[in-house]
Amino acid sequence: MYNYKLIHNPNKIDANKLLLDIKKLLPKHLNCIPDYSALSILELIKKKKKKNYMLETGVGVSTIALFLGSYLNKKKFFSFDINQDKISAIKQIINETICERLEINISNYWTAIPTDSLCPYSGIRSLKELKKDFDFCFLDSSHTLNHLNEELDCFLSLTRNKFFIGIDDAHMNYKKVNIDYINLIRSKSNLNKINLKNNITREFYVEIFDKLKKIYKKVKIIKPVKKLNSNDDIYYKYYGNLIFKPGERKKHKTVFYSIIK
Repeated sequence: MYNYKLIHNPNKIDANKLLLDIKKLLPKHLNCIPDYSALSILELIKKKKKKNYMLETGVGVSTIALFLGSYLNKKKFFSFDINQDKISAIKQIINETICERLEINISNYWTAIPTDSLCPYSGIRSLKELKKDFDFCFLDSSHTLNHLNEELDCFLSLTRNKFFIGIDDAHMNYKKVNIDYINLIRSKSNLNKINLKNNITREFYVEIFDKLKKIYKKVKIIKPVKKLNSNDDIYYKYYGNLIFKPGERKKHKTVFYSIIK
């Protein structure tokens, strides 16, 4: 592993700089969102002073942003990801870069759950048994509208009065199947690309915005960090076309919503 001793003064932490310093050291499969998206997660959590809980679907650099926000505001969050190797890698990185230097226990802030987020017994809905209010979620898993709507419904059952929702790859528009991911897998087996009928919808962020407006009295899209979806983000310059799957539109959008019931 790298030398992860990035915190020089435990009593004075620049959380934004630390997040980007850690992010630069991550391999691509963990560094899966742009810099401004990660910073936006952290900035939004800073606005939530209460000790409410949070959650995410899909482990990666978003987890590090959530962890830093949890430490700063004494919050707790849960992550759902079926890839236990990713969970272990992120856990080791957080321990080496943050916990050891600050002398804190990772489990006081983060619980990783290696299961399908929609499992009725161990997924998001199971958190209702904790009888806690949740005020933030970041959804970044299957990348189909049907799956996204189900995750969102699970999260909404945990919320109270005011909360934030973040969606990564919000520019995508697949209803049932993430065909870019499927075709990437097929290409590794030298199979031809496929397409599916009735699989296209409006972009996720539009569909979710309309869904939320039908349920709640006040919903708005927010951009907590300047140039959130800017092409100037160093993430795009570093990875180039490696970010995109074959056939995928060369576009990326992370969207955050503020909701008041």
